[in-house]
Amino acid sequence: MAVGHGTHSTTGSLTRFTLPSDKKIADYTDTVFAQNDWSRDDVKQQSVGGTVPATLALTVGGPASFGAFTPGIAKTYDATTTADVISTAGDATLSVSGANHLTNGPFTMPQPFTVDFSKSSWKRAGVA
Repeated sequence: MAVGHGTHSTTGSLTRFTLPSDKKIADYTDTVFAQNDWSRDDVKQQSVGGTVPATLALTVGGPASFGAFTPGIAKTYDATTTADVISTAGDATLSVSGANHLTNGPFTMPQPFTVDFSKSSWKRAGVA
């Protein structure tokens, strides 16, 4: 099973064949034009282009797991999670700027980056 951004799972088959010659392709093209009542003037080569707005998006995977906390002992707790970052910037480095905004090159996410806890306060074990 394929997972992640831009992936898919499928079943199919592969057939090998020899490409037709340029002459055959030209003949087929003439047949298609004739069947659709087209002339060579109906099809013109054109340059195609456009502007795409800047994109910076972050989707965070499941919640991070810190393991067991040890009360009364100062220590560093590390946790990891996954993230899918989509950016049109050439530099794929995320950093935090200003008031907790994620930045990638010249692009900054409009929403501030926050960490939310399930509780607003805790009591030390054994304290009423």
